[in-house]
Amino acid sequence: MILSIEHTNKMNILVTGVLPPPYGGVSIFIKRFLEASNEIENISADMFSFKSLFLKKIDILHINSSNPVKRFLFVILGRVFLKRVYFTVHGGQFLFKNPFNYLSVLFSNGVFCLNDKVEKILKTKKINYFKHSTVLRENIESIKNNNSLNPIDRKKKVVLFYIQNNKSILKDEIYGAEFIYTVMGEIIDNDIEIIIIDLSQSYAHFFKKKPSVTYIDKPVDFIEILTQSDVYIRPTATDGMSVALLEAGILGVPCLASDVVDRPDFVLTYTFRSESDFLSKLRVLLTDNNTQRKLAQNSLTTISDLLHFMEK
Repeated sequence: MILSIEHTNKMNILVTGVLPPPYGGVSIFIKRFLEASNEIENISADMFSFKSLFLKKIDILHINSSNPVKRFLFVILGRVFLKRVYFTVHGGQFLFKNPFNYLSVLFSNGVFCLNDKVEKILKTKKINYFKHSTVLRENIESIKNNNSLNPIDRKKKVVLFYIQNNKSILKDEIYGAEFIYTVMGEIIDNDIEIIIIDLSQSYAHFFKKKPSVTYIDKPVDFIEILTQSDVYIRPTATDGMSVALLEAGILGVPCLASDVVDRPDFVLTYTFRSESDFLSKLRVLLTDNNTQRKLAQNSLTTISDLLHFMEK
C-alpha cells in the first residue's frame, strides 16, 4: 500500500547504522524503516555516507547508534550539515548522567524511544520525544507473506531461543544463555525440543551436543524457524523493544519473556532470574493448546507517525 504525506518538496533522510547482515533487531528495524519510508511519496531515505552529505540535499539525519560517544559525534555532524537531527535509544535504558547522552539530547531536535522506562526519563526531563514500535504497521504484510513459510508436522513441541551476542550488563548476560543452560534439563523431555540460534557462536560448549537440542550458530531465516516453533523465549537482562517478540506476535507464536522492561500485552512474563517462575510459565504455554496470544496490529506505530514527528 502506498501512503502519502503532504510535502511541497521532497524530504531526504539519511539513516545511520547497518543493514543486515549482521542480523539483529536494530539492523532489521533499519531495513524495514527504509522500505516503509520509500513507499511514501516525496520521501527519500538512504543509508548514511559522508559522500551523501556533500552530493545530496539532505534534510534529516536519523541516528541509530548505541554507543554514546559515536551517537554524539553523529549529532554534531548532523547539526553542522543538516536541518534536523534525531536519534533512537534502542536499549532498555538511557543514562542521562552520561555527558555524551546529555549533549546528544541538547543538540538534537528530538529523541525516539522504545519502552516505558526510557520514555519516563525523557518525559521527566521535558525532552522532545516519540515512542514507537520497532516493527511498523507497514511491515506486517511482508512478515506474514514470507515465501519460506512451510508449516511442518513436528512430533515434539518446539521452544525457540535466540542469542545475538555474549555481552553482559551488571554481571548478567544480556540474552540469558547461562540461565537457559541451567534450566534446560527441566525444559527438554520426550515431548519437547529446543532450537537455539546463537549468532555469538559462544555457547556451543553449552548446547551443541545436548539431546533434543538443535544448535545453530549461523544467520538463518528467523521468521521461518519462528513459524515452526510453539513458544519463543526471551530471558534477557535488558531490552529496548524486541523485534523478535513483535514478529512472533504478528505470527501468533506464544512468547515468554523476562519482566526487566515493559513487554507487549500478548507476551507472558516471568520474574527475572526466577527459575521456578520461568518453568511454571513455560509449562502454561506448552500445555495449553488454547493459548493464542497475538499482537494487536493497532498497537504498532506507522511510518507516517515517525515522519510526522520529524517534521515538527
